[in-house]
Amino acid sequence: MMRRGISVALMSIGMLLLLFSTPTSQAVQTDTSETAHLNTSPGAVSLTIYQAQDLALIEDRRTLELTQGASEYQIQGISTRLLPESVQLEAPEMSQPLQLLEQRFENDAISLEQLLKAHLGQEIEVFASQGRGMLYRGRLVSTQGGVILEDDSGRLQVIQDATRFLFPPQGSNGSMLLWTLVSESAGLQPIQLSYLSEGLDWNAQYTAVMDSSEIALDLDSWVSITNVSGLSFEPAQLNLIAGQIHRAGRGISPPMAQEVAKAASGSPFVEEPSFEYHRYALQRPVQLPDGETVQLAFLQAHALPMEKKYIFAPYADDGVQVWVEFNNAGPMENPLPAGLVRLYQRTPEGMEFIGEDRISHTPIGERVKLLAGLAFDLVANRIQTDHKQLGERTYRDSYQITLTNHKGEDALVQVRERFYGDWKIVSSEPEFTKLDAQTIEFQLLVAKDATAVAQYTVEYTLPY
Repeated sequence: MMRRGISVALMSIGMLLLLFSTPTSQAVQTDTSETAHLNTSPGAVSLTIYQAQDLALIEDRRTLELTQGASEYQIQGISTRLLPESVQLEAPEMSQPLQLLEQRFENDAISLEQLLKAHLGQEIEVFASQGRGMLYRGRLVSTQGGVILEDDSGRLQVIQDATRFLFPPQGSNGSMLLWTLVSESAGLQPIQLSYLSEGLDWNAQYTAVMDSSEIALDLDSWVSITNVSGLSFEPAQLNLIAGQIHRAGRGISPPMAQEVAKAASGSPFVEEPSFEYHRYALQRPVQLPDGETVQLAFLQAHALPMEKKYIFAPYADDGVQVWVEFNNAGPMENPLPAGLVRLYQRTPEGMEFIGEDRISHTPIGERVKLLAGLAFDLVANRIQTDHKQLGERTYRDSYQITLTNHKGEDALVQVRERFYGDWKIVSSEPEFTKLDAQTIEFQLLVAKDATAVAQYTVEYTLPY
């Protein structure tokens, strides 16, 4: 992992702003006074983040200098939101497995006092508020009565109005695992540390751009990855899992699987099945600083055939809904993770934003349906023309639905009605289609500058 300095700013007396980056592992001391060294290299960390779960699996490959027998080790450079019970340790090249006898997780925040104490005798930089601000650099000699630095000439500088400190790289964010390990042999050994951590999440966002003829659209997407785990990843191999994993106390949704791994068209990710979910593996290492959100290009598809539909559903909206639909097939050929879709249209005057909607996880071959908004020039009017009680809980109602088209072209509108209890349509004009146990649909072609009418009578018995 890359190492950078630590900057500490004093906002006021007693208030500190600590800025530091990726913790890297340092030499640690066992209780037998022997030194164990823990080293990492770039790309040695694999990060698998689960969508909308605030959860990630971190796999950290390191080299550990073991001592024979039972010894204690401090494992630094870990997430501050690690789930201790999820820790797994493997030493794949050892003939006899390591025995982990005891583990403790310490998660102490670093204070300015601790940092100054830890850097006594080391060179630091100090910013002071005097005048326009002064920068001092030197070896930290003491913190009694102020910050005392020794410069290259041996002169001592006492700084009493320090506002910010810059420390050299160091390897801890205040979190560590304390292990008691038993090893049958001594020497350097590669190990793999795996654990679950909260504080990492990702979501997908899509941009769908319709052409001016409204017969095709282009789909681009981004993934936004948020890291508030207390650990920076610089760099890491990144995997994103789409699908709903089950966690205690949380619900699940039906997962989908895919058979063949393939690269998404124009995407830096490769998609492949992972158990009953989908894995998207980034084909390059990525830097994910702690406390930041990083956006990465995701899936792309061009010239997807689309269809615009008008639907009037009085139980959902007073107006006529406008839907944009397309099949997740053809050039797309990738499962679409759940996310927000923003709809645009190219016009001779430029790009226009026309609405947004959310999609659920959509497998290959399924249809994507996006609600753009309500049609301005299509007016719907629904009135009840009759109501009779036929029995204790049985009624007969009649309705008339009038659609008026002020557009410059004809419009086909799907009119949907929903019923409850035991029901039957006694009469209707025009004929209807039964969509499910509760819903019927009329197809009304409304000519431009004209009206169209649907009317029906329903008898129903309420269950209570």
